[in-house]
Amino acid sequence: MLVSPLSSDTDDERLSLIWPALIAALALGMRLAYLAEIRTLPLVENLLGDSRTYLAWAHEITCGQGGGIAPFYQAPGYPYFLAILQGVFGGGAATIRVIQCVLGSMSCVLTVVAGRYFFSARAGIIAGALLAVYPPAWFYDGLVQKASLSHFLLSSVLALLAWDAGRPRSWKPLIAGFLIGIECLVVELTMALVPVVFLWIWLRRSAEDAVSAGGRLRRRAIRIGGLLAGILLAVGPVAIRNLVVTGLASPTTYNFGVTFYIGNNPLADGTSIPLVPGRELVDSERNDAQRLAEAASGRELSPLDISAYWFGRSLEFIRAHPLRWSKLLGYKLLLVCNAYEIPDVDGMAVCARWSRLFRYGHPVYHFGVLLPLAAIGAVLTWPQRRRFWILYGYLLEMAAAIVLFYVLGRYRYTLVPALVLLAGAGASRLSEGRDLVEAVGWKRFLAAAAATIILAAVVNVPPSLATSCDAVALGNLGVAYLGQGDLASAARVTHEAVEGAPECASLHYNLGTIYSWQRRYAEAAQQYRLTIALQPDFPGVQYRLAFALEKEGRPQEAQVHYWRALERDPRDIFARDALERLGSELAGVGGSDSRGGRIGATSP
Repeated sequence: MLVSPLSSDTDDERLSLIWPALIAALALGMRLAYLAEIRTLPLVENLLGDSRTYLAWAHEITCGQGGGIAPFYQAPGYPYFLAILQGVFGGGAATIRVIQCVLGSMSCVLTVVAGRYFFSARAGIIAGALLAVYPPAWFYDGLVQKASLSHFLLSSVLALLAWDAGRPRSWKPLIAGFLIGIECLVVELTMALVPVVFLWIWLRRSAEDAVSAGGRLRRRAIRIGGLLAGILLAVGPVAIRNLVVTGLASPTTYNFGVTFYIGNNPLADGTSIPLVPGRELVDSERNDAQRLAEAASGRELSPLDISAYWFGRSLEFIRAHPLRWSKLLGYKLLLVCNAYEIPDVDGMAVCARWSRLFRYGHPVYHFGVLLPLAAIGAVLTWPQRRRFWILYGYLLEMAAAIVLFYVLGRYRYTLVPALVLLAGAGASRLSEGRDLVEAVGWKRFLAAAAATIILAAVVNVPPSLATSCDAVALGNLGVAYLGQGDLASAARVTHEAVEGAPECASLHYNLGTIYSWQRRYAEAAQQYRLTIALQPDFPGVQYRLAFALEKEGRPQEAQVHYWRALERDPRDIFARDALERLGSELAGVGGSDSRGGRIGATSP
């Protein structure tokens, strides 16, 4: 008789295929409804940041130009995934979002499978349903971002490992290793999972293990070999490509040192802060990392040397300020556990303005609810921990990896596949009512209740950075409006963003740029001056201020700021041309500039 993977040989429970189908339908329906509501959101129509980079990279890949002649700076897995989608389905970002919603619904089914084998059929169904109606999951599935694909891969790994625990087969670790390898090419942070999966496969015993010690050792060695072979099968082509094309031995990318420095430096606040203010894009970060490292070293550096330089800078900070670094790690841990989802470019608060489903659903069910539910599950199922201790190892390893670098909502989303399983187990146990109290005892039950109350109280206190992060996300909406040519809406939302985070230099700069496009030059100049007051070295602001002053009819002041722009970047041909023009207008050709010098063809 063929037994479904969703059925149990150890009890009388039988999980009909109708439950996974219903959960998948519910998950897909919720996600598509959310997509329908945000379809007119400018950030959906005008991609910004990494989303635009990924889509452009995918287009290059489909045209045969995606490899390049340098080692990868960003993980290549997601752009190649997008390239496959473009090649098979065609279309653009809208098609990608729909397919990711399908992946999200499949993740719910995989969660049902994992919950069934780790806990029980009821726990699996509840866990899948919890993921189906989880609003942050709708949000991440609706972004052109790697979080959706990463979640699907992680859910697949957990489902496969859970299935393997109940019915071990030598080929399952091979497939699990391959999926982990692909996941590492999508989100490199998840390399932290390799040790815990290694231990799970090595230590896991089953009734099918050979009786003799030698037989058990041989069987474990085969399974571990399969795991490692699967990982190498996935990451090997990228490592070989990097070695052949560049001569550098790098299994994935070379941004480790830069990423570590961003999260561990004297100015770090637990989130992502660019190396140079105002230059958050990937290409800017890569160029700045190379330029600054080579300027400090006084020589040309290889990509791996650049990574080593920034990692060394982080170690210098850690050695010089160990207490300060410890406090930073503690703060990042609090951010990991907090209900607030730290945005990258697109913010949940912005999407809530377009989606009523999200606006009403997210305040009721979010990470600050899921984590306490998972805590209940961890406490109530602790006596059976040997069956699923990998979930604890998963959460500890991933949380530690995030804390070591920096916190973003989409990084923290990697914890959800394990948390939702524990939450499903906890909800399943709670449904037993009085029988649960009798089974676990009053002490354990009260401990679960106390842990839930305390944890819920702590994690649902908004962090101090929430207001400024939401304001920056709103500012990105203003940039998207500007890309659509809707200057009035761009000015309105960016002004609102400035009011929410008046200390953010980039928001003042963006508002000044919008005012300049509206020919409101006096107001633009005011915003640029505020930008300089907050961040004197903000890129491009001196030229922008000079241009606004010139258009306002204040050429002498404009000339001063054109000079300052040229001092910051002697290659700025626009500032040089403006100085030539103003010099001719103010003092005649070859006349004196505002510093008493002469404007010529060389840098001042």
